[in-house]
Amino acid sequence: MLKKGDYAIALTSLAKQLYDELPQNPPDSKDVITAMFPNAPEKTQSIDCFRTVTRDMSVYAVVQKCGRPDEELGSGMYIFVWRMEDGSTVSLGTGSLQKIFDVLWTDPSGKRQYLVKPK
Repeated sequence: MLKKGDYAIALTSLAKQLYDELPQNPPDSKDVITAMFPNAPEKTQSIDCFRTVTRDMSVYAVVQKCGRPDEELGSGMYIFVWRMEDGSTVSLGTGSLQKIFDVLWTDPSGKRQYLVKPK
């Protein structure tokens, strides 16, 4: 039978073993984006492409049309971000990859405008 101190030693040993099994260099957002969209075209440098996006489009259709995003920032919801040469960004939010929740353009000064408004 284990004593009180033995439980702490066993838990510490288990925690160390689990920690040691973690990858040393976990994938970053760019690695994930490349894996999600391996055949995506070069990204557009104009927000005009995103002005034609509709709520019923899938994320895959948007990526085929406007190119691979630069990063994914979501937690519980996907938020894909495209960084434009002029310093503006386009952010696309979706709960699933099948339909768009919103598309938000942020100009270089920080002013925001919805290109697709949330419902």
